Amino acid sequence: MNSFTKVLGVASFAISLAASAGVASADALRAHTTAPGAAPNTMTKLLAKYAEDAGIDVQVIEGQKLIKSMLLLGQGKIELMPTIVGQYARLATGTGPYKDMGDKGPEIADGIRSLMEFNAATMQAFAWESTGIKTYHDLRGNKVYVGPGGGGAGTDTEEIIRLVTGMEPGDYESFKAPWGEGMAMMRNGQVDAMVRVAPVGAAIIQEFGLSKPIRFVQIAEEDLPKVQPYLKVPGRSMSTIPAGTYEGQTNEEAVNTFSFVAGMAVNVDVSDDVAYTLTKAFWDNVDEIKASASFLSTLDPQSPFTVLNVKLHPGALKYYDEAGIAVPDALR
Repeated sequence: MNSFTKVLGVASFAISLAASAGVASADALRAHTTAPGAAPNTMTKLLAKYAEDAGIDVQVIEGQKLIKSMLLLGQGKIELMPTIVGQYARLATGTGPYKDMGDKGPEIADGIRSLMEFNAATMQAFAWESTGIKTYHDLRGNKVYVGPGGGGAGTDTEEIIRLVTGMEPGDYESFKAPWGEGMAMMRNGQVDAMVRVAPVGAAIIQEFGLSKPIRFVQIAEEDLPKVQPYLKVPGRSMSTIPAGTYEGQTNEEAVNTFSFVAGMAVNVDVSDDVAYTLTKAFWDNVDEIKASASFLSTLDPQSPFTVLNVKLHPGALKYYDEAGIAVPDALR
């Protein structure tokens, strides 16, 4: 079984977890990230740990909706966060959740610069085996937790259900709430199925299979062509959840789903020295980082860019150039 929870000392990181960006000390970097248990949260804390070792204080504010935090980052109201490649693409083009912002979206996107890329997570839709739900078509008439309200995951889940089945919320009961509340709803039987974006093998999903049998919801082979519009957004790709990944998982075959690429990004006005130090601190410790979480095991310091679409901060670019690492022209 894959393990996501093998994170070196995350619980002991000397990071101040603030309630809001406004309480960070004047000389600290304010960082937004997701709720605990998600890959962006772990990545943010790992970077903060090694940044602190290099003399940079990072105050991590958890439980944030990244599509909103990205607006704060671009406006300089926070300094650091994980950015999902697909969400940034929508901000930069004023589409998706940013479609009503006009020219403001691309303007804010221009205030964001990246440091590095990582594999963020996989969309995992599952139901209690007792519900009889096997495919997305079986969600009709059932109660489904789709993700947080106002966040990218909830919108994405509804879009995927629409593409695969033609169903709209109403054909099934769509529930939106913070991740923790959604998981509690699933445990308590208030919903029949739920979607959680997390690394494959995540402990936050394994807990369900340890209580009673679960089945991951399949996108049937004949339905795969229908999701091509969803895959046109950069940073999204088809992936699978292998059979036997989780204890209590009843699927006998791999389940088709989606994975997402992200980057760690800073505001454009973060100093070159700070951006350089953050980048160097991360890659200087890459072996330890790769060993600390399974979703980071594929990090390649010699070929670190695949689909990243956020231009590198000049300080980060300096590090890669000094290290002799090839950087795509689009990131310069």
